[in-house]
Amino acid sequence: MNRLNLVLILLFSFAMTARAQGGFEAVLSTQDPQAKIQLYPNPATEFLSVKLEGIKVSNLKVAVHNIIGNEMPVEVDFLGDDELRLRVKDFNTGYYLLALYDEATNFRGTYKFLKR
Repeated sequence: MNRLNLVLILLFSFAMTARAQGGFEAVLSTQDPQAKIQLYPNPATEFLSVKLEGIKVSNLKVAVHNIIGNEMPVEVDFLGDDELRLRVKDFNTGYYLLALYDEATNFRGTYKFLKR
Protein backbone atom coordinates (compact mmCIF):
# COMPACT_ATOMS: atom_id res chain seq x y z
CA MET A 1 0.00 0.00 0.00
CA ASN A 2 2.83 2.43 0.83
CA ARG A 3 4.48 1.69 -2.51
CA LEU A 4 1.20 2.49 -4.30
CA ASN A 5 0.86 5.73 -2.33
CA LEU A 6 4.40 6.73 -3.24
CA VAL A 7 3.79 6.06 -6.93
CA LEU A 8 0.55 8.07 -6.84
CA ILE A 9 2.26 10.92 -5.03
CA LEU A 10 5.06 11.05 -7.58
CA LEU A 11 2.63 10.96 -10.49
CA PHE A 12 0.49 13.74 -9.11
CA SER A 13 3.51 15.79 -8.05
CA PHE A 14 4.66 15.93 -11.65
CA ALA A 15 1.15 16.45 -13.01
CA MET A 16 0.22 19.29 -10.68
CA THR A 17 2.53 22.16 -11.60
CA ALA A 18 0.08 24.89 -12.60
CA ARG A 19 -0.42 27.57 -9.98
CA ALA A 20 -2.45 30.73 -10.24
CA GLN A 21 -1.82 33.88 -8.25
CA GLY A 22 -3.83 33.77 -5.03
CA GLY A 23 -4.81 30.14 -5.38
CA PHE A 24 -4.56 26.89 -7.22
CA GLU A 25 -7.19 25.46 -9.51
CA ALA A 26 -7.24 22.06 -11.12
CA VAL A 27 -9.69 19.86 -12.94
CA LEU A 28 -9.31 16.17 -12.07
CA SER A 29 -12.37 13.99 -12.24
CA THR A 30 -13.07 10.50 -13.42
CA GLN A 31 -16.66 11.29 -14.29
CA ASP A 32 -17.45 15.02 -14.41
CA PRO A 33 -15.05 17.16 -16.47
CA GLN A 34 -16.88 20.30 -15.26
CA ALA A 35 -15.89 19.68 -11.63
CA LYS A 36 -13.39 22.26 -10.39
CA ILE A 37 -11.49 22.43 -7.13
CA GLN A 38 -9.84 25.61 -5.91
CA LEU A 39 -7.34 25.63 -3.01
CA TYR A 40 -6.53 28.91 -1.30
CA PRO A 41 -4.42 30.41 0.10
CA ASN A 42 -1.62 28.42 -1.40
CA PRO A 43 0.85 28.49 0.34
CA ALA A 44 -1.23 28.06 3.50
CA THR A 45 -0.19 28.99 7.03
CA GLU A 46 -3.10 28.18 9.36
CA PHE A 47 -6.02 27.03 7.21
CA LEU A 48 -6.46 25.74 3.67
CA SER A 49 -9.82 26.50 2.09
CA VAL A 50 -11.18 24.22 -0.61
CA LYS A 51 -13.90 25.53 -2.94
CA LEU A 52 -15.75 22.86 -4.92
CA GLU A 53 -17.66 23.49 -8.13
CA GLY A 54 -19.78 20.68 -9.48
CA ILE A 55 -19.29 18.46 -6.41
CA LYS A 56 -21.26 18.29 -3.17
CA VAL A 57 -19.33 17.86 0.08
CA SER A 58 -22.02 15.68 1.68
CA ASN A 59 -20.40 12.35 0.63
CA LEU A 60 -16.84 13.64 0.24
CA LYS A 61 -13.98 11.82 1.98
CA VAL A 62 -10.86 13.89 2.69
CA ALA A 63 -7.30 12.71 3.32
CA VAL A 64 -4.02 14.63 3.54
CA HIS A 65 -0.67 12.96 2.89
CA ASN A 66 2.82 14.35 3.36
CA ILE A 67 5.19 14.19 0.43
CA ILE A 68 6.50 10.73 1.42
CA GLY A 69 2.99 9.26 1.57
CA ASN A 70 2.14 9.21 5.26
CA GLU A 71 -1.45 10.17 6.05
CA MET A 72 -1.70 13.24 8.27
CA PRO A 73 -4.43 13.76 10.85
CA VAL A 74 -6.38 16.88 9.87
CA GLU A 75 -9.40 18.76 11.20
CA VAL A 76 -11.97 19.38 8.47
CA ASP A 77 -14.76 21.96 8.74
CA PHE A 78 -17.56 21.74 6.18
CA LEU A 79 -18.68 25.31 5.43
CA GLY A 80 -21.72 24.55 3.30
CA ASP A 81 -22.51 22.50 0.22
CA ASP A 82 -19.51 23.67 -1.79
CA GLU A 83 -16.69 24.60 0.58
CA LEU A 84 -14.54 23.08 3.30
CA ARG A 85 -11.62 24.24 5.41
CA LEU A 86 -8.65 22.22 6.68
CA ARG A 87 -6.61 23.21 9.73
CA VAL A 88 -2.95 22.89 8.71
CA LYS A 89 -1.44 25.14 11.40
CA ASP A 90 0.33 22.25 13.16
CA PHE A 91 1.82 20.75 9.97
CA ASN A 92 5.54 21.13 9.32
CA THR A 93 6.60 23.39 6.47
CA GLY A 94 6.54 21.54 3.15
CA TYR A 95 4.41 20.12 0.37
CA TYR A 96 1.32 18.02 1.04
CA LEU A 97 -1.24 16.20 -1.08
CA LEU A 98 -4.97 16.58 -0.55
CA ALA A 99 -6.96 13.54 -1.71
CA LEU A 100 -10.71 13.93 -2.26
CA TYR A 101 -13.02 10.96 -2.88
CA ASP A 102 -16.74 10.74 -3.55
CA GLU A 103 -17.88 7.16 -4.10
CA ALA A 104 -21.43 8.22 -5.00
CA THR A 105 -20.27 10.14 -8.09
CA ASN A 106 -17.01 8.22 -8.60
CA PHE A 107 -15.03 11.48 -8.24
CA ARG A 108 -11.38 11.18 -7.26
CA GLY A 109 -8.84 13.99 -7.19
CA THR A 110 -5.46 14.72 -5.65
CA TYR A 111 -4.12 18.25 -5.24
CA LYS A 112 -0.75 19.55 -4.09
CA PHE A 113 -0.41 22.46 -1.66
CA LEU A 114 2.38 24.12 0.27
CA LYS A 115 2.32 24.72 4.02
CA ARG A 116 4.52 27.59 5.22
